[in-house]
Amino acid sequence: MPAIVSHYLLAEKVRTALKEQKPHLALNPIAFTWGASGPDIFFCHRLLPHQRGRSLRAIASEMHNRPAHTLLNYLVSYARHQKSDLLMSYALGFVTHYAFDSIAHPFILYFAEVMSHQHPEKHISICHNEIEASLDTLYLLKERRQLIGTFPLQNAAPICPSVNQAIAEALQSYLLYAFDRRIYTSEIVQSQKDWHNSLARLYDRNGLKYHFIQGCERAIGLPPLLSPMFRRNVPDLASDPANLRHTSWYAAREQAEHNESFFDLVNQSVELSLRLIASLLSSRPLTPAQCSASFSGH
Repeated sequence: MPAIVSHYLLAEKVRTALKEQKPHLALNPIAFTWGASGPDIFFCHRLLPHQRGRSLRAIASEMHNRPAHTLLNYLVSYARHQKSDLLMSYALGFVTHYAFDSIAHPFILYFAEVMSHQHPEKHISICHNEIEASLDTLYLLKERRQLIGTFPLQNAAPICPSVNQAIAEALQSYLLYAFDRRIYTSEIVQSQKDWHNSLARLYDRNGLKYHFIQGCERAIGLPPLLSPMFRRNVPDLASDPANLRHTSWYAAREQAEHNESFFDLVNQSVELSLRLIASLLSSRPLTPAQCSASFSGH
C-alpha cells in the first residue's frame, strides 16, 4: 500500500476538492487526516517488546482484506446516527485510504517483485518498504517542493484526545459488528498513540537514523531489514520508483498490463475518492461493484 505521507497528501487533495465542490460540508481536518490512515493504525499497536498488553496488529490485515463497501457504509451510517460531523469527516477520510490502496497497491506489489528479482538479497517485503518510502519522498517533493526531512511523519497522525476517543468508539462499534470482537476503546486509543509514536521514531530529519541503522545491519551481516523504512531526502532515482519512464507493469487482479506512473495513480485515486464520497453523501450505500477491490488491491 502507499505509505503514510502519500496517504496524507492524497487526503489533503481530496479535502481541498471537497471544500470547493461542497462548501457547506463541515469537515474536521484532524478526523479526516486520521481517516486517511485507514486500518494502518493497528499495524504498530504494542509492537515493541517492552509494550505490554495484547496486540491488535492482526486487525489491520483483517480489515484490509474485508469487503471495503461494508466498512465504508458502516462508518458513514454510524456517523449519521451519531449526527457527528467529526465522525463523518473520519469516514470520508477513510474513503481516500481505500481508494488509494486499491489503485496503487498493485503498482507497488509489481515493482517490489521486480526489485526483489534484481536484488535477491532483499526479501520482497523489504523492497515493498523501500518503494513506499521513496514514493513518500517523491510525492512530497512534487506536491509541496518540500524535503521529507522537513516533514515530521507524526504530523500525519495528530493526537487530539477528543477526536481520538470519538474515532475509537466508532471503530469499537464496527469491530463488534464485523468481527464479533469486543475491543476496549482504550486499546484503540492506545493503537492511535502507538501509530503516532512509531511514525515519530521513523522521522529522520537529516538521514542520521538511516545511516546508523544501515551501519548496524552491515556490521552484524543482516540484509537491510529496517533501514529501508527511513525516508531519505534524496531517494534512489535510478530505479525510477514512481515509474516516470512509464515502463509496463502488470496488475494481477485485473490481469491487465499498465504503464501509468505513480502520479497518474494519484490522480485516479483522487477521482475515485470523490466519486465514492459523492455516492455516500447522497445517501446511496456503496455496492460491491463500486468497491470491487479490497484495500489491498486484490
